[in-house]
Amino acid sequence: MTCQESLRMSTEKKPNNLSEELEITANERQDFGDLLQLIEQMRQRVFSQLNTALTELYWDFVQSEKFMNLTHTISATAAPRAS
Repeated sequence: MTCQESLRMSTEKKPNNLSEELEITANERQDFGDLLQLIEQMRQRVFSQLNTALTELYWDFVQSEKFMNLTHTISATAAPRAS
């Protein structure tokens, strides 16, 4: 590339923003909006599934023998001693 070509390219009008550069159509905007909506739906689904899993973990732990032994040990050591 010659210096003149480089100079010509540097002085050509450049787009001011991404939408000018990409020439986004209304259909493409709609498709992008649909994609964002799907992402948000999946995000909510993940949160819901995580909440369910953590609730099940808590419930399983509370019902376990280890939890019963742990609470018995804690309550026995925390009880005031008779003098």
